[in-house]
Amino acid sequence: MDALLKLLADGQFHSGDALGKSLGVSRAAVWKQLKKLQEWGLELQSVKGKGYRLGVGVSLLTQEKLEQLPQIRSGEYQLKLLATVTSTNDEVQQYLKQNPGKKLICMAEYQASGRGRQGKQWVSPFASNLYMTLSWPVSKGVHTLEGLSLVVGLALAKGLAKLGINDLKVKWPNDLYWRRQKLAGILIEIAGDLYGNCTVIIGVGLNVMMPSDWQSKVSQQFVDLASIKQDRVDRNEVALSVLKNMFTSLDRFTETGFSAFKEDWAKYDVCFNQPVKVIAGESELLGIARGVEDSGALIVEMEDGQWQTFSGGEVSLRPL
Repeated sequence: MDALLKLLADGQFHSGDALGKSLGVSRAAVWKQLKKLQEWGLELQSVKGKGYRLGVGVSLLTQEKLEQLPQIRSGEYQLKLLATVTSTNDEVQQYLKQNPGKKLICMAEYQASGRGRQGKQWVSPFASNLYMTLSWPVSKGVHTLEGLSLVVGLALAKGLAKLGINDLKVKWPNDLYWRRQKLAGILIEIAGDLYGNCTVIIGVGLNVMMPSDWQSKVSQQFVDLASIKQDRVDRNEVALSVLKNMFTSLDRFTETGFSAFKEDWAKYDVCFNQPVKVIAGESELLGIARGVEDSGALIVEMEDGQWQTFSGGEVSLRPL
């Protein structure tokens, strides 16, 4: 499949016979692979007498463009670009079993079993959105990581702002919103010693250009970058801008923890002074969000007037 994609990446028409000869397979085998790409959500154009090409607007992730990032170009981070994975977080988890403590950025064109928090499905059509995970070694245990998902959310917002995407907000603890519609989600997992040397696995799913025939598979209100910009979006540019801000933020977080980001958070907090429902374990609690503590814990004024903090759980905005 990777070889077929490389042939189609030039955006030109290729006949089934020419593709078969280049790949060393039959025309029927080529058709099966093309059919699979369509099932995964990739737009293909077919013209009799010319052959097949990627649909207009399809952009594949490329090593050459992503190596503009110094951390990749210098070899500090290995870059793994894959056509398909179960999920990029799973791929990094497996990599770390053989390479503990190593730095890896994994991106995929398609996730067969993309997932968000609480094991929820993350819809992942082919070459449409950004599915990305990086590993980040830390040496002081997970107790130093409070507020990290909030910092990653801020890094996403600032990276996209540099591409002209405005009106972005972050929802505690792990979602990026544009005008109350979900644009991206963050999934953070840990590998290694929870109390010592461990590696943080930071997964990001960002909607770039969701195919219309996949939109019904998403169970909540969402938006993508193409809809916001009303224009084509290059996923390589998005990945570069997001990663630049993420690395800057992670370096700062290492030195200061979340407290240095609290002022920024207040500017992007979509929940501030809004009615919310907090799901903590088996409990569902209603109140008004009042910002966060220096640790990143959510502050909620409950219905009885008492203020309560939450270091974990899920939050949903209630109708105004």
